[in-house]
Amino acid sequence: NQKGGVGKSTTAITMAAILKSKGFNVLLIDTDAQCNSSRIYGAQIEDEATLFDVILAKNTIAASEAIQKTGKGDIIPSDFLLRNADVTLKGDVLKFKNKIDEIKKLGKYDYIIIDTNPALNSLLYSALVASDDVIIPVEPAKSSIEGLVQLRETIEAVQENENKDLKIAGILITKFNERTRLGVAARNTFKVAAEHFNTILYSSEIRRSQKVPDAEADDMTILEYAEGSTSSVDYIS
Repeated sequence: NQKGGVGKSTTAITMAAILKSKGFNVLLIDTDAQCNSSRIYGAQIEDEATLFDVILAKNTIAASEAIQKTGKGDIIPSDFLLRNADVTLKGDVLKFKNKIDEIKKLGKYDYIIIDTNPALNSLLYSALVASDDVIIPVEPAKSSIEGLVQLRETIEAVQENENKDLKIAGILITKFNERTRLGVAARNTFKVAAEHFNTILYSSEIRRSQKVPDAEADDMTILEYAEGSTSSVDYIS
C-alpha cells in the first residue's frame, strides 16, 4: 500500500518474528528509505553494506554481502540514500529481482519478506517484480481505500509485463476497531475490493493497540514488547 502509516513495517517485522519463532529461516529486506524496520532490528546503516550497495551503488555488491545478523534476525537494511532510487535505477526494475534470485540460489532461507516503501515508485515496482506473493495492509480510512485502486493498476502492470506469477495473497485490515461505524463499513468495502483483486480479505483483523507504537518507540517487535497483546494475538492468527 503506497499510503504511509497503514502498518507495512509492523506487518513485515511481526511476520518475520513469528515465522522465526516457529523455526523457519527468515530474511527481511527493508526497502523503505525511512529505515524503520532496520532501526527496530538494530541493523547498522553507517559504514556497513546496505540495500543501496546491492542495487544502486556505482559498483554493486552481491546481496549476500549486505545481510546483517541481528538479535531480531537476518536483514538487508535500508539506507537513506534509497530516496534517490527513481533517478539511479533508471527504469531497471529487474535489478532487484536478480539480486533476490542470488539469495534464493543459496537455499538458506525459507521466507524472504520485503518491507516496501510508501510510494508507487520504481523501488516498490521492483519489489513487486521480485515477489511471489503480496499482502496488502489497509486501515479503515478513506485514503487507504482510495489507494487500493492505483495499487491494483500497478500490480496488474507487473503481472502483465515482468512477473505473471505474482499473486495477491490477501488484504489485511490493520488498526481495526469494530466498535466504530467506520470500521464496520470499511470491512464491507474491503471485502468487495478483495473480490475485484481476485483475492481474500483475511478474517484475522489487526486490532488497534497503543502497544504497537510503544513497542516500535523502544525498537522492539510487538511480540517482544507485549506477546499477549491483541495485536500479537491477531498477527499470530
